[in-house]
Amino acid sequence: MVAAGAAFRVLAMIGYSPGFWFFGDSTIYVNGAYTHVPNPSRPYGYSFVLSVLSPLHSVRLIIGLQHLLGLAVAILMYAFLRRRDLARWLATIAVAPILLDARTVLLEHFLIAESLFIALLVGAVIALCWSERPGWWAAAGGGTLLAAAALTRTIALPLVVVVALYLLVRRAGLLRVGAFAMAFAIPLAGYAVWYEHHHGTYSLGTFTGRFMWARTMSFVDCAKVHNLTARERQICPPEPLGERRAVDLYIWSRASPAAKFQKREHDAMFASFARKAIMAQPLDYARTVAVETWFMVRVGPDPDDRYSCFDQLWSFPTAGLTNCQPIMAPEDIATRREGSTGRSTGPPSPARYTLTARWGRCRPRSPRSASCSRSPRRWSGAGGGWRRTGGT
Repeated sequence: MVAAGAAFRVLAMIGYSPGFWFFGDSTIYVNGAYTHVPNPSRPYGYSFVLSVLSPLHSVRLIIGLQHLLGLAVAILMYAFLRRRDLARWLATIAVAPILLDARTVLLEHFLIAESLFIALLVGAVIALCWSERPGWWAAAGGGTLLAAAALTRTIALPLVVVVALYLLVRRAGLLRVGAFAMAFAIPLAGYAVWYEHHHGTYSLGTFTGRFMWARTMSFVDCAKVHNLTARERQICPPEPLGERRAVDLYIWSRASPAAKFQKREHDAMFASFARKAIMAQPLDYARTVAVETWFMVRVGPDPDDRYSCFDQLWSFPTAGLTNCQPIMAPEDIATRREGSTGRSTGPPSPARYTLTARWGRCRPRSPRSASCSRSPRRWSGAGGGWRRTGGT
C-alpha cells in the first residue's frame, strides 16, 4: 500500500512539475518567507518552513518533501494502530485514504500549508495517545506540535480544549497537563508578542472575525438579528436567502459588502456580527455546520453549482485551459517576489495541462506562464486515478 501511494506521488511529480500554486495563499506564504513579517490572514508557520528551504531554490524539492510528509503520516498512523493491536488489514484500510486519495495527494502538490498542518496535527495526537498514560515529555511534545499546527493553520486552536479534556479523563496528572499547557501556550504567546511588534495588537491574526462572518452568509437573515449595530447592518448580505454566493466570495470579492472594511480594526466588527447571527439563528447555524461537514466528506462532486469551480480547482487538471484549474508554481519561489519588499509579481498564468503519453511532463515555460506541450494522447489524474482521455 505504501508503494502504491509512493508511486501515485511520483506520477504527480512527473506529470505536474514542479507543483501547483494557489492564488493568494501561495503568494502570502512566499512573501512571508522573504519579509519575515506575520500576515494578518495566514499565520507564519508554513512561511517559516519556506524560508528555511528557500536557499535551495527548488519548488520541486519543497513539493517532494510535502509528499514524503504524506507518506510519513500514513506510516506513523499505521504503526500507532498496530501498537493498539488493530489487525493489519484493518490498519491498512484505515490509512489507505491518506495514501491513495487523489485530493490528499493534490493538497501535497500545492505550495500551501495543508500537508505541513496535517503532519503536525497527526504528530501531536499520536504523541499524546501513543501510551495509555502519556509521560510528561510526551505531553510536552504533543503541546509543542499542536502549537506548531496552530501557528500553521489557526483552525487547530479549538483542539486544545479537546486534548485538555482527554488528558483529564485519562487522569494524566497535573504535571502532564501542566507540561502540555505550557508547551502549547509559550509558542503562541511568543508569536502574539511578535505579531504585536509588527501590527500593533496581540493576536495570531486579524482575519478570524472576517472568516467567521463569511461562514454566516449562507444562513443569516438580518431581519431576525435585532441587535445589530448600524455599522454591522452594512455588512449584511445584499442577496436574499437562496441566492447567496459562494462563501469565499464574501471574503475576497470586491463586490462583497466587506470590501468597504479592509482595516485590521474592522475584524472585531465582523466577529461581533458572526456571534450575533449564530445566537439569533442557532438552528440554522447547526444545520449549516452539518450540511457543510457532510459536503467535506462526501464522495463525488459538490451538488451545489456555486462550488463547481472549486471542485475543479481541487482536482488534478486535465488537458485544456479553464479558469477553474490549478496553476503551475515557478521552479524557484524567489521569482514570485520583487526586490526587498517581497511583493508578489502575481501568480503564474493558468496552465494548459496536456500530459505526454510517455512521461507526462508539464513544466512552466517562464516565471509567468505555465503552458504544456500538446500531444495527440494525454493522461489525466482528475477524480481519483490516472485515466486515459481522447485525442485533441
